[in-house]
Amino acid sequence: MINDTPRLHRWILLLVVASCFLGIGNRGLFVPDEPREAAVLLEMSQRRDFVVPHLANEPFVEKPPLYYAVGAMLYDVLGAPLGVEAVAVLCSVLFGLGALLSVAVLARRWLDPDRAWLAVVLYALSTAFLEHSHYIRSDIALASMVAAAIACFSEAYAGGRRGALVAGGAFTGLALLAKGLLGPAMIFPAWAALLVRSLRREEARQPLASLAIWHLAALLAFLAFSLPWLIAFYVRDEALFREWLINNHFKRAAGTAGLGHDGGGLQPWFYLLTALGDTLPWTPLLCAWPIAALRARRSGRSRPVDPFLCAWIVGVLILLTASSTKRNLYLLPLLPAFALAAASAWPAYVPLRLQRLLRSAPFLTLSFGLVLVFAPLALGPLERPAPRWRTFLPEAGSGAHLAAVIIACGAGALAAMQRRMDARASAVSAALLGNALVLTATLPAKAAYLDPLPQIAELREKLSPDAELVYASYGLGELQRGWLYLYGFDALDSVSLDRARAVLQGKDPRYRGILVGRKNSLEELGIAVSPVLEVSLDQEKKGNSALYVLERPASR
Repeated sequence: MINDTPRLHRWILLLVVASCFLGIGNRGLFVPDEPREAAVLLEMSQRRDFVVPHLANEPFVEKPPLYYAVGAMLYDVLGAPLGVEAVAVLCSVLFGLGALLSVAVLARRWLDPDRAWLAVVLYALSTAFLEHSHYIRSDIALASMVAAAIACFSEAYAGGRRGALVAGGAFTGLALLAKGLLGPAMIFPAWAALLVRSLRREEARQPLASLAIWHLAALLAFLAFSLPWLIAFYVRDEALFREWLINNHFKRAAGTAGLGHDGGGLQPWFYLLTALGDTLPWTPLLCAWPIAALRARRSGRSRPVDPFLCAWIVGVLILLTASSTKRNLYLLPLLPAFALAAASAWPAYVPLRLQRLLRSAPFLTLSFGLVLVFAPLALGPLERPAPRWRTFLPEAGSGAHLAAVIIACGAGALAAMQRRMDARASAVSAALLGNALVLTATLPAKAAYLDPLPQIAELREKLSPDAELVYASYGLGELQRGWLYLYGFDALDSVSLDRARAVLQGKDPRYRGILVGRKNSLEELGIAVSPVLEVSLDQEKKGNSALYVLERPASR
């Protein structure tokens, strides 16, 4: 048998890190968020304005600049060979690796070596990490900074390394630059639990003066990383700063901001159900953690990690549940706590039934790979429109199909030798191969089906440089504005509803046509003019993801 040794653990961790770089640059952009986020990143690189993000020449203050600033600096170095899409995905991957490193620090501090390794692997194999570390969205920056801050505070309070308080304060400031006040708020429950635990430990007490000095240094580090941006933003545009502070924090929490995802109410079950999906495929371990913690406490073998995780998880869940705005991705910064909890619930003795279940994982991955290899050959070329499930299958002979063939061969080899491996290592290896299939085969296939670039080419021909000044725009959403900026259509003037109607009635001397975004904007015009061109940015959800080119009637 190939033993589950520390050496094998190190090899698996290296494969985990390497797998994070799969899928960079082999797909297009997914709507609705990625075109907007990539456009903001690109514009920050071009403007060199690291204070206020912009989207298509207009301030975009929904999110602070940390993610876009890091992406812009990456684009300065790698933009020419990789392109903005790949650079933006790489930015998410790097933030994801930062979060993974923080989980390793946390796990080493709170768990034994075997369970610490397992916590890192579980975090990397979760569906939430797989999605958000390869999706162009700034929330992975928040998750990374929150995890780093809590890891530093753990070293300071539980490890006695008071200097780590300064680093924790710095990462808390960066968390504010990633998501505003929500960043420090999500750190607070874990920090408070660690502080209380430290103060209650007689052997760890220090003179209050020394403790106060270290906390003052942490506060200064927090201010050093957050206050300059806050001041620069306020001085730049006080009204815009107030809009960011009030709308994106207090009104969003109250559900009155009108920014989407409002009106969720309390819904105490919302994030509990989200946690079950985010932690797949190891959700059963997370569900077993409360039982394992209670058993340990009743047997007199209470574990220090359990009350810390309980305070962290419950505190963040209360914070998120109290907000009226509900989104699945808001739970991402809590994923490290879930991974530690699940790893701590791993039994010291693995029952035979569980070993058999773990050994079946390579066969599941092999089955998945065989479907991706042979189904495209049996079904033939993809025809549009296609059923949703069909869009995840790569085209036969494509690069994604070749990747599926290679990985399926690896899954077959793993299945053949799984009885020679430890059951847990076999399951982890199978999950890694499954993630590789998703990143290199199914996601590129889906992106290729949804790719609107052929229609964008038609739009480019329609709005040629010679004709660009005679078209205006009306009712463009963030998705449409992001796409247009990425592909060089950012010079279109935005007009009011009345002027858009005047253009289509032939009463405006400057413009001959209108580029309309979203179907409801088309209906607002109230003029019976058929689009001369319709560009769907999402082949599955047209309507509000479409662009419509309208022209005034030809003069007689």
